[in-house]
Amino acid sequence: MSKVLVAEPDAFFCKFYALKLKQLGHEVNRVEDGKKAMELLNKDKYDLILMNIMLPFQDGYTILRNLKEGQNISTPVVVITELSQEEDKKKAMDLGVIAYFTKTDTQIQDLLKALEPYLSHSEASQEPPQKL
Repeated sequence: MSKVLVAEPDAFFCKFYALKLKQLGHEVNRVEDGKKAMELLNKDKYDLILMNIMLPFQDGYTILRNLKEGQNISTPVVVITELSQEEDKKKAMDLGVIAYFTKTDTQIQDLLKALEPYLSHSEASQEPPQKL
């Protein structure tokens, strides 16, 4: 079982992603703004962060910068967002995101399949999964 943080401003999507991950047996905390996400990240350790870039109070880019500068740099981050411009994706990837999905182009099955290697990754493995 992995511990996942879902940071998504849309209440429907936030609950939906959390429900799907819980159905797969993972422990999930969910928040709808960036400030709460950072509070949880500063208090707890997560195996994966599923995050929207467009978060209120503190956007996803700010969170990514904070993670890169702080102790959570090894926590894999997957972005699922409305932002579909190549420069948005490049900016997120440069800040250490392992995968970037746009909501309009991504089915939940595809998202969950892409998350699998990071959710099932054990510390006993020699090599971490490759970036998507």
